[in-house]
Amino acid sequence: MDCRIFIVGLNSATQLEQPFFFRYWDDSLGFDREIFEGDYLSVRKKGGVRPRIEAFVKGASPVPCLETNIYPVPSRKASQLKSSEKNTDIIEYLLKVIRPCGVLVHTKEPIEYFQGLMDSSEFCGERPALMKIYGQPTCVWGLPGPLWRRKVADMEKIGAMMKDCIGFWL
Repeated sequence: MDCRIFIVGLNSATQLEQPFFFRYWDDSLGFDREIFEGDYLSVRKKGGVRPRIEAFVKGASPVPCLETNIYPVPSRKASQLKSSEKNTDIIEYLLKVIRPCGVLVHTKEPIEYFQGLMDSSEFCGERPALMKIYGQPTCVWGLPGPLWRRKVADMEKIGAMMKDCIGFWL
């Protein structure tokens, strides 16, 4: 609930066997990243998007970040999602309740979702743009194309730029 920056993609590519909240969440401590990473690495190597997201989080540090998606159902490929699985209730809830100061959105379908949400495409460019999400002023930055094609070092710089953008709200 303290996350000030959201990183928003399409959906998770990895299905873990354990129920997320029962295994990785504790109301008094929050998210148990150590247990999550152990389970994650037992199912999937740490490649693709993961190092880029971690670099972004490192660049944005100490600002807490929430990695989330517009769709909650995991699949290896976006084309495997059924239309009934393309439900945005959870991301809408998170945006309304947590009210992040910054949102990094990546890949085509999530960018299109945010364009519809804000009725604008002004946030896709070289820097974050100040937009309103459900009435909340928010720095939003759209990165077209797959995140795994971006350099890890560039993602750390992008995280630092997002942190600077939201600095006056912290």
